[in-house]
Amino acid sequence: MGTDVVAGSAKAVVFATGTATEFGKIFRLTAAAPRQRTPLQRQVALMARRVAGTALAIGALLFLVRLPTGQPFVETFVFALGVMVALVPEGLPATMSVSLEIGVRRMARRHALVKQLLAVEALGSTTVVCTDKTGTLTRAEMTVVRVWAGGAEHAVTGVGYAPDGEVADPEPVRGLLRAAALCCNARLVLPSNGASWRVLGDTTEGALLVAAANPWLLAAGCFGIAVMAGISYLPPLQALFNTAPLNLDDWAVLAGLGVLLLVAEELRKAWLRRRRPTVPKGETR
Repeated sequence: MGTDVVAGSAKAVVFATGTATEFGKIFRLTAAAPRQRTPLQRQVALMARRVAGTALAIGALLFLVRLPTGQPFVETFVFALGVMVALVPEGLPATMSVSLEIGVRRMARRHALVKQLLAVEALGSTTVVCTDKTGTLTRAEMTVVRVWAGGAEHAVTGVGYAPDGEVADPEPVRGLLRAAALCCNARLVLPSNGASWRVLGDTTEGALLVAAANPWLLAAGCFGIAVMAGISYLPPLQALFNTAPLNLDDWAVLAGLGVLLLVAEELRKAWLRRRRPTVPKGETR
């Protein structure tokens, strides 16, 4: 727990579990931390003490003023007690609950879910927010923004895994990104049901695939193929570059060699996967 293995194999020795682990220590520290009151709770407690002190003082004063006038003791005491009770704002809890509920509804309109009413006021008084960056402030996505090729830097636009950016001067980087894409094991997944583009596999490889799938790079690749075909098959360009077209037999030989290379590479990958050491029972990879 807390460690990711992305490649290779290893043996793991378990020396602590549960609360004895580092995560368990963090849990114990957070569980033992005293629960702090919100600013609203502190203000309400302070106001309650002031109101209670004022009510007791006024009630005692009225009791002492009425008692020498000859009023019965019980009536004087009940009168002073009634004044003290009347000074307590019994509608304050309901008013606070309604105010906080209005705040919760306003935040819900902005797609913020609040589980406790007092958290609304606490959020309004917050000055520092400590949060995990990945997946919270960011989207856990990587994007290629610059490519160095041909002795120069080429800017790449676009955000996320949608292959809709642009490359400045795409021709020099076409071969580099094609090689990078062929070396990747990740795969881009088309958006479905309102979801955005996503990647299966390593995020860095996903960023390289997106850069290689850039439409401007595809256009540059198609342009390069068209130029090569024109040089090989158009008579004016054949005479200019002294080239000859390939016949069907030549294309058949090239296609066969390509298929053989593809099969050999897949067999090599399968052989390497079978050679990976297996993990004995009871151990962790």
